[in-house]
Amino acid sequence: EVFQQNQGKITYDILSLPSQLPFLHQVLCETMRLYTGLSVIDRQCMEINGYSLEPYSHFKIPLGMPIWVPIHAIAKDEKYFPQPLKFDPNRFNNADNLPPCSFLFPFGAGPKQCIGQRLALIQVKTAIVSVLKEFRIEMNANTPREIKLKKDAFLIESDERLVVDFVKNPLKFT
Repeated sequence: EVFQQNQGKITYDILSLPSQLPFLHQVLCETMRLYTGLSVIDRQCMEINGYSLEPYSHFKIPLGMPIWVPIHAIAKDEKYFPQPLKFDPNRFNNADNLPPCSFLFPFGAGPKQCIGQRLALIQVKTAIVSVLKEFRIEMNANTPREIKLKKDAFLIESDERLVVDFVKNPLKFT
């Protein structure tokens, strides 16, 4: 419908506004939640007097202490995401309902957040939309039914080849 309104053109506004292609945005968010690029992000305490973890703990993080945030574990925590291993893009139907800081991590969070986040999301959406305008993607006999991750990889990586068929099936804009 969005492309019919734009004579089949892919525009910056279509790709940059989550409201234009909401389900595509939800699918990207859920994919990034399940398959985070990195398993952890690192930070360092910069508070001169340290950072208190009260009321959760009596520990105070001292100035300069390295902090490792386990983003892969948070993204799979049932406390934040019921049935965490299930692919469910509808989790992001209303991102305001997500617990604070449970899904800020594919590009980092706070002042050290990736400056290229918007560009990266637009590039991925452009690639997906360009392919889906021309092809239907189907599983075949060699497509793994479940993605198993390499245990010794630095980045999140599939243990097997991910094989699919691209079937020519262009969208019609009449």
